[in-house]
Amino acid sequence: MAAVKASGLDYVIFHPSNFMENFLPGGPYRQGKKVVLAGKSEHPMHYIAGRDYARQVVAAFERLRPGQSATYDVQGPEAFTADQAADVFLANYTAEKLTISRAPLGLLKVLGWVVPQLAYGYRIVYALNHYPEPFTAAPTNGALGPAGTTLAEFARRGG
Repeated sequence: MAAVKASGLDYVIFHPSNFMENFLPGGPYRQGKKVVLAGKSEHPMHYIAGRDYARQVVAAFERLRPGQSATYDVQGPEAFTADQAADVFLANYTAEKLTISRAPLGLLKVLGWVVPQLAYGYRIVYALNHYPEPFTAAPTNGALGPAGTTLAEFARRGG
């Protein structure tokens, strides 16, 4: 990112939180009819709906003029640990019956020695589980409008 900023070119950088769509079929939390969680999520994340993120991206490009650059933190209106988010999603999602499955994070690490994609997955899940995500999107919300979709609303809509 520092190289982009130092390049002299115009830029717009977005830092989104975890996406609600990760709970939908095809998302990284899903394995069939299971929401799979690895390890223990220690810090809440401000899950964002893709439609809110897209609206903010469009607003940023409409707002900025040539010669302007910007960086935006993009976060949803509520914060949950992965476990809390999975509970909220399952309590409100009616498209199909889902259950939660838990895996030890160490297992993902060991399997990553054999399957490179799992090694990458381990590093991402480790970071999501262990690093706090303070709310930093107030300037983005002021400039581009707030993300308003709650996780429960998202789940009730089916995504």
